[in-house]
Amino acid sequence: MTNEGTFLISLGQSLATMALYGEGHPARERAIEASFENLMVLTADRPSIKFSFLGNEAVFGDRALTELGEWDWAGKLSAVGIERIEIDAEVTHDAYLRFVDDVWQHISPQGPDTSEARQMVRPPIRFGRLRVRGEKAAPGQEARPGVDGGGLGSSNLVLTEEIETIDWVHQEIQRQAPIPLAEVEAVVRSLAAAMRTERKMLLPLLTLKQFDQYTTTHACNVAVLAMGLSERLGLTADEVRSF
Repeated sequence: MTNEGTFLISLGQSLATMALYGEGHPARERAIEASFENLMVLTADRPSIKFSFLGNEAVFGDRALTELGEWDWAGKLSAVGIERIEIDAEVTHDAYLRFVDDVWQHISPQGPDTSEARQMVRPPIRFGRLRVRGEKAAPGQEARPGVDGGGLGSSNLVLTEEIETIDWVHQEIQRQAPIPLAEVEAVVRSLAAAMRTERKMLLPLLTLKQFDQYTTTHACNVAVLAMGLSERLGLTADEVRSF
């Protein structure tokens, strides 16, 4: 099990323990303490870490955590509007305690209304819905770097690294090399994340910046439209990304 997988499992165990025991119970405190220790291992050599939750899939950075198997907390978190968690390396024990409590408040039956996307900004930890850059944030909310927001008809989404990756994939295919599926899946996850942040009746389409990128931009836009249609038909998150 990777360090990132171990941390998420311990976070889930902490939340499960909070459902069983009240504040101050030794079992609850031990679970949160163990989770914090796993977090310290994970952030020891990184300035920050970022998790994304797309349906039942957990992603660390750009890598899907397939080793988690049937870990069901990804679906529980995304269902209540927690689609991303970002933690800086200077996180303190007290800050982590507040974070776990905030997450539990969202998950518990008596938690806040999650019908609207909510961004929790309590440095050095941030969590909430995935959002594309350019989407107007409420006061106190931070922008998510790396993606420009757009909708069907406005067509102003820019995913530079993803476009470059697809261009490279096309070059690999032209020279009859094996299709690099890991890189393709990473692009699909980025497109799926961007699509999920859009409001109803909108789809994020990429903008053509250079004419020689027409094929790659068109390919990504077709992928976005295919995922949008698949989701409209009620298919699962895994099936949507497969299409």
